[in-house]
Amino acid sequence: IRIFNGYGPQENESRGKILAFWQEFEKEIINAKEENCLILVEMDANAMLGAEIIARDPHPILKNGLLLRDILERQNLICLNSHAKCEGSITRHHKTVISDEKSILDYVIVCDQLASFFHRMIVDEKRENVLTKYVSLKGVRVKSESDHNPVFAEFNIKFSSAPPVTRREVFDFKNEESQQKFCKLTNNSTKLRHCFDGFSSPKSA
Repeated sequence: IRIFNGYGPQENESRGKILAFWQEFEKEIINAKEENCLILVEMDANAMLGAEIIARDPHPILKNGLLLRDILERQNLICLNSHAKCEGSITRHHKTVISDEKSILDYVIVCDQLASFFHRMIVDEKRENVLTKYVSLKGVRVKSESDHNPVFAEFNIKFSSAPPVTRREVFDFKNEESQQKFCKLTNNSTKLRHCFDGFSSPKSA
């Protein structure tokens, strides 16, 4: 499984910077597919996909959202925020004195193969597990909470343990007979030394 974590450009960034980010993002998705990897993306995309993709999205789709939507369609990716098994929707709740802004900016995106193992997803709108930072300002401890709601995704994935590796013992250095063989090989022949042929000695500075 190839796991991606990203932070998308702001809507007010230059057109060139926005396109460069999404082009590089899609390039990495294509590379993962060519290497036969399942794809799992978790990102603050700074992209609004709109109600056509996520029914409870309070905002219309914007330019970042349009670029992300096109990638989802071209690469056959699934945004789990829109899945029936996703509980909650608002991933960012920003409160100020003059506004109370709610939006969906953080996404969990998977390929169709990994989607078959998807169990459920929770957007923590109750903020029971909100990310919190504590800082000290002039001796006073101040708590700062993220305005992004945590997102949890669960998958039912089972796999078999790797087969045991068969080891072949060449010398048992704790065995007296083996020690005698080693002494004989190193004193009376150059057989062991030749295993280093082709390696250059390190150059002095």
